[in-house]
Amino acid sequence: MNELALAVLLLSKTAVPPVPKVLPRAYSHNDYEQKRPLDDALERGFCAVEADVHLRNGELMVAHTGGGIKPGVTLKSLYLDPLRARVRAGRGKVYPDGPSFLLMVEFKSDAEESWLALEPQLESYRDMLTVFTDEGVKAGAVTVVITGHKPDKILRALPRRLAAIDGDLGDRHAPEKSLFPVISDNWASRFEWRGGRMDPAERARLQKFVRDAHDHGRLIRFWGAPDREESW
Repeated sequence: MNELALAVLLLSKTAVPPVPKVLPRAYSHNDYEQKRPLDDALERGFCAVEADVHLRNGELMVAHTGGGIKPGVTLKSLYLDPLRARVRAGRGKVYPDGPSFLLMVEFKSDAEESWLALEPQLESYRDMLTVFTDEGVKAGAVTVVITGHKPDKILRALPRRLAAIDGDLGDRHAPEKSLFPVISDNWASRFEWRGGRMDPAERARLQKFVRDAHDHGRLIRFWGAPDREESW
């Protein structure tokens, strides 16, 4: 092998980032506040990110509050386009051996108006998205779930959807399996545990919530859990 070919080979090896250990339960809450939104999560093997969006002049802008909106920082530019590029480069998946990547979109504006803006946008990415119908779920590389202000009535009426709804704890037994793939609730409203040894009764209740959701084929998450290692 000549020196030029060897140099090219070495360069190509160092230029390809290693595939991270995939962490199916890792969720980047308010991901857009990271130094490198989405990229930080992907490099660490996270399988879910959350983006807050505000509807402004027909565009879904990503920011925690309306006052934090910046020109050009949209759901499309920050998440949908990079994920599609990643999926195409990865031969149809976000991670070669990983699950469908969860993109949780939190509507901060009116639910119905936000959905009317998001629905046609998602159609442009349908080749990579999970499809939900009354008959079931066809998993794609990326699964979109709406939280925050949720357009429940509209999505219930659609026979085919490119997004689903983030259910409440009471929805974990819901018969509409394709409508609520994720169940979320506030930790502080359900548990008193903040660290140390967990009360056995609370642990049993937590295990029951998780078991109920999993038995119905749903993911479950609690937001606002104590920010400490034993909680993670």
